Amino acid sequence: METLLAVPKGAGAYSYKPRYGQSLLSYRPLIAAYEGLERLGYINVDTPGHWDKKQKRGKVTRIDAKRKLTKRFDELFPDDIVIFTRHPHEEAIQLKDEDKDRIDYQDNEYTQRARHNLELINACLNRHWYDLDLTNEQFETLYAEMVEQHKRKPKKPPVINFAARNLYRVYNNGSKDSSEENFKQGGRFFGGWWESLVSDYRRYITINEKPTVEIDYSELHPHIMYAMEGLQMKGGAYAIEGVTRDHAKTAFQQLINGTGRVRRPDDFDPVAEGMSWKEVLGELRKRHALIAKYFDSGYGIELQNKDSQIIENILLHFSSRNIPCLPIHDSIIVHHDLKDELKGMMLDEYRKALGMDIGLKECDGYKLFIERYQGQGENTASIEDILADEETSQYRRRLRAWYKQHHY
Repeated sequence: METLLAVPKGAGAYSYKPRYGQSLLSYRPLIAAYEGLERLGYINVDTPGHWDKKQKRGKVTRIDAKRKLTKRFDELFPDDIVIFTRHPHEEAIQLKDEDKDRIDYQDNEYTQRARHNLELINACLNRHWYDLDLTNEQFETLYAEMVEQHKRKPKKPPVINFAARNLYRVYNNGSKDSSEENFKQGGRFFGGWWESLVSDYRRYITINEKPTVEIDYSELHPHIMYAMEGLQMKGGAYAIEGVTRDHAKTAFQQLINGTGRVRRPDDFDPVAEGMSWKEVLGELRKRHALIAKYFDSGYGIELQNKDSQIIENILLHFSSRNIPCLPIHDSIIVHHDLKDELKGMMLDEYRKALGMDIGLKECDGYKLFIERYQGQGENTASIEDILADEETSQYRRRLRAWYKQHHY
């Protein structure tokens, strides 16, 4: 799959910045290389950059490779896929202000500990390989679905970058001081390619060629709010008669994340649902009157902070044993054989944090693996035949490149 590369063309983007700067790039040589590639016809400018001086906002130039350049790479690397990785010293603890712009901050005991913990987690993640066990044809289908998803959510580019395996954490609504209050909102983990994947395809994720399982906290944020009131939530959080669960969940998220007027989803049909969007919100308010004080307060961002601390503890536990876990906000993917251990850890960490019980959901990719390969027997093909299989050639090429790069 192809993707666009963002290239800042202003000199200020390459000046020294203590936390988020481009430490390995300088303006003049980069622009010279950019202009040279453009003159040679190797790149195409997909989106020209611009800067609005009054608004102090703009967009970065985005380019993609022309066939002439990809052909040249094929000539230089005929048998291999080149796997790039992020710089090891890139800032992993990011703070954003109310406008969602990254800002500098003073380190404190919390940020130093969080950064150290993330270094341990990323070190483990980078010792292993994660992929999608799909045929080339299935990849094309997946890409088509991602393109459609991108049309609905333009902020998510339709690409899977398998080299994206370093995690970082994003905290919100911060200010430029050393207060730990800066790090009480947000804090979830981002950066892994598996997070942007169409959810139906996560069951195809492999860890070191092995099938995986995804364990998800069931209705985590509603449970947390009830637990904070010393209560155990009863029944489904989004159970509103006549309303689909997805719409009820969206409405609930609006109640805990919003601070003003809420917008009805485009796909919500009042006639089909039998009530207006305002009435859906009203039903949820009645259903959850015991935690109503959290509604219309923007408290959801603080709930993300609480769930990120729980997830961090779980990732650290497994990383200390060199076992990779792939987090997706409030769920975790691991090797299928570790399913029971992961479930136990997730329940224990939730109880430690909130003193209550919670349910878990699971999506087991191992069952899919068994169904897919059932009846094929063992050792039916040599490794050379498997690697040469055209139906899965892209999957095998990535795996081979990973093993070669890490001297296996």
